[in-house]
Amino acid sequence: MSKRIISAPPARTRPAPVSDRSTHSGSVPVTGTDGDSRPSLPRRLRDRVGLVALAYLGLCAAVLVWAVVASVTDDSGEAMALVFPLLVTAPGSLVVLVLPEHGSMFFASLVIGAAVNAAIISWCTSVLRRGRPDPES
Repeated sequence: MSKRIISAPPARTRPAPVSDRSTHSGSVPVTGTDGDSRPSLPRRLRDRVGLVALAYLGLCAAVLVWAVVASVTDDSGEAMALVFPLLVTAPGSLVVLVLPEHGSMFFASLVIGAAVNAAIISWCTSVLRRGRPDPES
């Protein structure tokens, strides 16, 4: 009795990943219906940036939404709520001090500050995840 080998059609195959090439050669069937097996954007973002940095970015977004709503609904004109997003994204958001005076520059400084801080958080978590090398080895 002969073995029947089932494989994907040639149009639905791609080269094997580098890590798999040592064990076998040939093609690996592509999963999914559209031939694109890339993970979704949130998954790629979480893998690249990290869960802690994404939580920080979510916190920044929540504080910004709260501050804008609090400032818009304040009738006295003395709301200081927009200071909190600057504090949450400091020190990177302090670039607002050198940017021209315009409403969009305030939000640009918040984006810059949040992105810089998220990159630092991502780097710190990746270093901590690696751990220290064993001193005896």
